[in-house]
Amino acid sequence: MVGWEGFSRLTRAGIEAGYVNIDRLGRCYPSRCQIRAVPDKGHNLGAVVADFRSAGARCVIVSGVVDAAYGVHADMVPRAALTVCRLRAG
Repeated sequence: MVGWEGFSRLTRAGIEAGYVNIDRLGRCYPSRCQIRAVPDKGHNLGAVVADFRSAGARCVIVSGVVDAAYGVHADMVPRAALTVCRLRAG
């Protein structure tokens, strides 16, 4: 919800933006019992960001769970300046 709200505010301000939930990019891989890097999720994100860029987006909001050790690495999203916002709830 926070990611979508950020996207909504950007678009209401007239900024061309895209939104994607990272969990949807690797929905079925790996299974929940496996813990390992998922390169497909990162490469999929790179392709989605490139598509948004070609459609005119100046920024893309990516929401979802990203693990520092097993998550998407910055080099999988070429030509992008990444800003990570980590949210915690007690």
